[in-house]
Amino acid sequence: MVPGGIGGMGISFTEQLGDLILNQDGGVGGTGIVGTITGFGSICVNGVEVHFSQSTTITVDGQSGHIDQLKLGQTVAVNVEIRGSRITAKSISLRQAVSGTIEGIDMARRQIDILGQKVKFGRRTIVGSKRPGAPSRINQLRVDDIIAVSGLRARNGAIIASRIDTGLNTGRKVTLTGRVSHSSRAQFSVENVAVKPANLRIGRIRTGDEVTVSGTWTGTKIIADRAISKPTLSLAQKGGHLLIEGYVRDIPKKAKKIDLGTMRVRLSKKTLFSGGDPGALTVNSRVIVLAERTGRNKLTAHAVSVIGDAGLDERSPESADHLSPLSDDEDGGEDQKSDDHSKSDDSSSGSGNNNSGSESENNSGQGSIIENQGD
Repeated sequence: MVPGGIGGMGISFTEQLGDLILNQDGGVGGTGIVGTITGFGSICVNGVEVHFSQSTTITVDGQSGHIDQLKLGQTVAVNVEIRGSRITAKSISLRQAVSGTIEGIDMARRQIDILGQKVKFGRRTIVGSKRPGAPSRINQLRVDDIIAVSGLRARNGAIIASRIDTGLNTGRKVTLTGRVSHSSRAQFSVENVAVKPANLRIGRIRTGDEVTVSGTWTGTKIIADRAISKPTLSLAQKGGHLLIEGYVRDIPKKAKKIDLGTMRVRLSKKTLFSGGDPGALTVNSRVIVLAERTGRNKLTAHAVSVIGDAGLDERSPESADHLSPLSDDEDGGEDQKSDDHSKSDDSSSGSGNNNSGSESENNSGQGSIIENQGD
């Protein structure tokens, strides 16, 4: 579905979402944008132009990064400042859906298995190599290659890959972003992957929370030395706004909310829909949602724009034609994409326990960072 205008206006619904951010943000609670990088100069995320400079704080899964690490197809969380009609990034956090060793590849289903996660790729999935000689096309990938995947979760937790980076030399070090599926006093699970904290305090990590974990893969579980809880929610305080790209993972019956990837967003009678039709919203719809943080763990949608779908037909997974989530290049080689951005803009609920470790709160889209401080 192509987003259309509302109220008889000629501009797209997605463009109006950007305008709504400008109109509704009054400096209270802050504003965050979570989505896929689709352009440079400044960066374009969710149809919104966000200016940045060499001094903009960059993090990669909670670790310090550099502006040169920004690439097309990556998923980012941007903490922004709005002055007039200008949106400027205060910080940009790169988010990997999963990174680690490829366990299996099914070209017919266009699926890669990694850490027990199903990664779906399509003709528009960008492949970037970190070193000479590393795979630069999907069909060059092999079992035991180490990759990093940028993308968003759809139905059943499948990751729709917008970018795959190859040639990593990280050994058994892995990263996983998703929803906490189970939490106990001793450990927790993320998307059904067991996570054993290595001297981490996990009291704030609860079932249903969004979390990014980093650590060492044992073959059966992640021994985590770092966890970032609620990275999306942390972009805005109460009264603040978030512009979130995602796939509708589920629409609970009789519930006025949508399950959006790793987040849940409430709907209201005032929620606007692209084309004015809430019925266009289905499981696996690809959407951009403008939401307000209306409580500690509560997001309420002001507007929902349906911009496509995940392209998954789970009834006939053999058919690769149904698995084109995002190109005209069958293999998605990065050499046919341009992500040169060297000219940046310089002008402007479960239970947990308490283990040893440290925790810091911040507003940069990193959430609560919990690190292993050693014994």
